[in-house]
Amino acid sequence: MQKDFCWLPQHNDRIRKNFEKRSSNRMRDMFTDLRKSGQRPLWMAESVWAELSAAWSSPDYSRKRDQNRQNRASDVGGLGSSLHTGGSVPHTKHRRCLEEYTRIRESQTAAGEDSSGGSTEYSDYRTWS
Repeated sequence: MQKDFCWLPQHNDRIRKNFEKRSSNRMRDMFTDLRKSGQRPLWMAESVWAELSAAWSSPDYSRKRDQNRQNRASDVGGLGSSLHTGGSVPHTKHRRCLEEYTRIRESQTAAGEDSSGGSTEYSDYRTWS
């Protein structure tokens, strides 16, 4: 059964990116299931299965898998596991935020509005986040 889908050409890049992300996740999950089951699927050549099995049983793969498991379960500072859901932030954005924060803090200090006692003001938080 064939399905036809239509969309405007300007959406091609976003649709391709979405497709590749979803298919990548699906393939990762599928290969994880294959590794755990230990059984070669009918659609996979025996030579490919032999290479995958050898790679999955290598000490290097086991070491990386164990390290990644520990990293995912780490509890730094009692805050729970680190999920890193904010995405990547380029160093240029960090620099701009720091420059803006420094400029605002200097102007507050010059105007005598500097907070004391170590409390973080809402404006400080909004500037940096």
